[in-house]
Amino acid sequence: MFCPQCTAEYQTGFNRCSGCDVLLVDQLSTVEVLPLSNNRKQIWRATLTFLIHQFLATAAVAFTAPIALSVFAEFVRPVGWIVSRKVLTETPYFPVQITLALLLGWTAGGWRPHKSMISVWVPPFVALFVAFVLYPARQPFVIEQFKYLSTAPALAHFFGSGCSVRAYCFDQLFLTMPFYAASSYSLAAWFRGRLAAGGIFDKPVPNISPKRTFLVSCLVWLCLGLDVYRNLFAENRLSLLSGIPIVVGTTLVFATATTLLIMIGSGFVRRKNLSGFSKSNNGEID
Repeated sequence: MFCPQCTAEYQTGFNRCSGCDVLLVDQLSTVEVLPLSNNRKQIWRATLTFLIHQFLATAAVAFTAPIALSVFAEFVRPVGWIVSRKVLTETPYFPVQITLALLLGWTAGGWRPHKSMISVWVPPFVALFVAFVLYPARQPFVIEQFKYLSTAPALAHFFGSGCSVRAYCFDQLFLTMPFYAASSYSLAAWFRGRLAAGGIFDKPVPNISPKRTFLVSCLVWLCLGLDVYRNLFAENRLSLLSGIPIVVGTTLVFATATTLLIMIGSGFVRRKNLSGFSKSNNGEID
């Protein structure tokens, strides 16, 4: 005799499990034993999937962003390297990491969507919240002999200009930036899932205007260029006359590259989407 819940074996004459208080059966069926092993497999699989998405949203973004930006910096040397360093680590908003995380979240959300993608922002948020509460008594990523340089308020220290890599303060790099990247990753994956659930990808993709794309790209890169130029001008590295042409030229180069990438990507998506849309209209399964 066997217990259908705990699978304990009893001698003949017993009819109820003493631990589970359920009736015993003569033989255990495979259907009754499998759910426990399946649940364990599902838990391990969900945990592993969450860790993979956590790695993509934080560590992969942190290591890929410098490589991606260095490719663009090669085209406008040596100013490109100064701009890349300023934008990567000396800007408290981390625009490159956020953009890359949005792209990864959008791509992963369409390729292999999983509900754990929406929660990858939670661990970085907890770490940032604990550090924010314990500041300034605990500064985990500030070199000990340089802590006297990090005396800004908590908001400026973690979200403003109060923590600089030049002052050997890495709290924003190891706490704020992963939170921004993971939040962007989760937001992009969630938005991609919402659009897919609404059937937006079942419709043909409209054409993207190259002129509007170029103008928007120019505006974004011009704002970043002016911010970097302001810092360089304050440090007397660039003069007024030599800085403006560099900013304009860099903006045009980056905006052109961005427009080309967007147009190539949208053209590929449009061709694939239109082919699937025409097949579905003809009664074929895509």
